[in-house]
Amino acid sequence: MIPKVRAAIAAQGGKPAGPPYGRYYNGDPAAFDTEAGIPFTGSVRAANEVRVGELPGGPAAKTVHIGPYDTLPQEYPRVEGWLAEKGKRAAVGPWESYVDDMATTKPAALRTELYWPIG
Repeated sequence: MIPKVRAAIAAQGGKPAGPPYGRYYNGDPAAFDTEAGIPFTGSVRAANEVRVGELPGGPAAKTVHIGPYDTLPQEYPRVEGWLAEKGKRAAVGPWESYVDDMATTKPAALRTELYWPIG
């Protein structure tokens, strides 16, 4: 989806303003609910499969994962444990911001920021 989002932004004169992200609303493999996006500047409207959305503001837990994407799932239980330890409630819709381009960065050096909204 990221190439489609990037193309929709460019076609409408917008400019990417940050790394792409993936947002996850559940972990059900039978009905996985996710979105992919790119922050942008300019005026961009929904087109075909691409919609305009907004990441939530407010408090969130954040960690930075360094390594290949296939090891990223190990961060979720760690962040959930931290939230529980601090007496915080995890809200719906954590997201991952893919800081480095996997086409030009070795998997062991990929940085991914994980944000989990606090409810």
